[in-house]
Amino acid sequence: MLTWRTTAAVVMAVLLVAGCSSSTTPPAAKSGTSTKTTAAPKAATGDEVALESVPWDQVGSGWMLATWRLHPYDPGSPPNTDKATNTTLFLVDPSGVRYPITTFPPGSDGYRVPSLADWSGDGERALLYNWGGDATVVDLHSGKQTTFGVPGDVRADPTFTLPSGQAVLVVLDNGSKPPTLERVDLTGKRELLYPTDKLVGAFNGSYLSTPDGAQLVLGSDTGLVVMGNDGTIGRTIAIPGVIRCSPLRWWDGAPAKTLLAGCGSNQNDQPQLWLVPFAGGAPTALTAPNTQEGDLNAWQVAAGTFVQTAYQCGELILEKMNADGTTSRVAVPGTDAKRSIQVVGVNDDDLIVKAAPSCQPGEALIDYDPAANTSTVLLGGSVNGGSVGDAVMYPGEE
Repeated sequence: MLTWRTTAAVVMAVLLVAGCSSSTTPPAAKSGTSTKTTAAPKAATGDEVALESVPWDQVGSGWMLATWRLHPYDPGSPPNTDKATNTTLFLVDPSGVRYPITTFPPGSDGYRVPSLADWSGDGERALLYNWGGDATVVDLHSGKQTTFGVPGDVRADPTFTLPSGQAVLVVLDNGSKPPTLERVDLTGKRELLYPTDKLVGAFNGSYLSTPDGAQLVLGSDTGLVVMGNDGTIGRTIAIPGVIRCSPLRWWDGAPAKTLLAGCGSNQNDQPQLWLVPFAGGAPTALTAPNTQEGDLNAWQVAAGTFVQTAYQCGELILEKMNADGTTSRVAVPGTDAKRSIQVVGVNDDDLIVKAAPSCQPGEALIDYDPAANTSTVLLGGSVNGGSVGDAVMYPGEE
């Protein structure tokens, strides 16, 4: 399952080696040219409907969960600007119809808002997290919130266990010692502390569950390590010539046979994407070695393979892979070219992205059709204003 957690370690590697720049000018394409709008976009309804009216028998592929707030955070605003702004958790259908599930009050400092971390495999619950604080499980049918404390004062990165989400996996990392991984029940009670200190290489805090939940793939500074859900350490998957690998997502859906991994090369430690046969066999490089940017994730649709890339101080851009493994920057119609574009997942052959619409404040959830090169706002922006914080696709659609 893809979550932003899975790319966090790779993003950090990019920042450490690339340094930061105050420039907001996006990079030029490494080859090729940006595309132009050629067709009319799809039509989103933009309707808001009560939770009681959710057609639960239809909720599935293409649906999304997203957090939204009316007044987007503005780094240039005074500290108390957003103290009265609640965060709403929405269920959003593929046409943009939105159903408010529940709301969360702003933090006491006016800035801290819950991050949407995951959607349970059975489709019944959402998981949110306050950085350095509590995790909250939300029953999507009723909006009921169950909150439990998570130790660690820097990062926890919780996700539901697969396949159904009856427990939560939590990475604990306070920055002063190696991260650990544990499984807790839905009240926060520990079920298992995984023996990450027994790995051949140091655990880097990234992991990926097999779709059936029977095994985990852990990232380390020497490659990838397979571990049973019961904590039994299995085989190590080495990728020659690279270091600090992180599992990102299953490349081929179910049954999962190939995983996508992000690794740094020994030469310059810039992230490069690899396809790794899970049952064994030689890994193959998906993207070419990259010394200018960091390739963080990728998705294959009918229009080609699209790559999420990090640039400068955490800026995210979308690129399309060329035949030689290099990538060219893609301009998503209707979005601000000076702002990041973050891929949320795939709906059929469209990419669902979070981006800033041109000439509008905040972020929006957008359906981008790369074949027609059109985009449709689903939430935020011209639909209902405000700003989208986080979004996740229906389980299995990442």
